[in-house]
Order: sequence, then C-alpha cells, then structure tokens
Amino acid sequence: GKAISETDIKPMIETFINTYLIPEGGAVIDSITEQSGIYVVMVTIDGQTVPTYFTKDGKFITQGAQLFPIDQPLPSLDEYQDTLE
Repeated sequence: GKAISETDIKPMIETFINTYLIPEGGAVIDSITEQSGIYVVMVTIDGQTVPTYFTKDGKFITQGAQLFPIDQPLPSLDEYQDTLE
C-alpha cells in the first residue's frame, strides 16, 4: 500500500492503541521514527515504554518484539531480556 507520513499515521496509531490495546486510555506516543521501511513507535503505558512496529502503509502492527539485524547472531535469551529492561 501507499506509505503514510509520520504526521498522518500518528492519529491512526493513537486511535488503534486507545481502542484495541488500552481501551481505558493513558497511552502516550513518545516518538515515531522510520527504520528499515517500518515505523518504530515508542509508546509509554503506565510508566513503561514499549516499542510497537507499524508498516508504513498503516495496515499491520507487531507489538513488543524487538527487531534484530540479520547480519549478526541473535542475542542469547539473557541478553535479549536485558534489552527489555
């Protein structure tokens, strides 16, 4: 699909989060950046910042899983858990 700008996708993301993920509200979008063809959205919920990834056309989301470069080995489970803290 057609790419949506960071400015235009922000209200779409806010609506999605406050409708489907946190219906009681309170989620704050800290930042939206483009990285390797996707939007990385940092969302703070109850004091915890969580990365959320959206396709640039705004049609798909993945939540909480970190993306890893494919040109290096994956971290061990302990190293991965350290990145979440």
